[in-house]
Amino acid sequence: MMFMEAMEHKLVKGLTTYELAARNDLVLALRARIEAIPDGTAGGPKSTSAWASSTTSRPDIKFDSDGRFDDDYFQESHESSQFRQEFEMRKIKQAGLDALKNMASDMNEKVSCVSLYFYVKQIW
Repeated sequence: MMFMEAMEHKLVKGLTTYELAARNDLVLALRARIEAIPDGTAGGPKSTSAWASSTTSRPDIKFDSDGRFDDDYFQESHESSQFRQEFEMRKIKQAGLDALKNMASDMNEKVSCVSLYFYVKQIW
């Protein structure tokens, strides 16, 4: 993250103090977003002071969830069931069309080989 630290403290000609402060905030936010990306190690994403301070400074932010995520919460509706069935049918049809396309391509190759064989046989 040396690059981020360098970008944070880099002076740019023609920037006002307000624009410079906004730029530093953007660099800090970008750094926090990059560090929040999980890298596959145990323990989850790292927490940075910039990220933590931004969430604690806004206690008025509320989540819409009531915290209830049991099996009843994710019940499949009639519409979603119908959509899933239609999706599966289209997937099966597409697989069949792909198989037919491959068969037609193979047949085209065979016909080309046979016609080339008869053409060469006529010339000789």
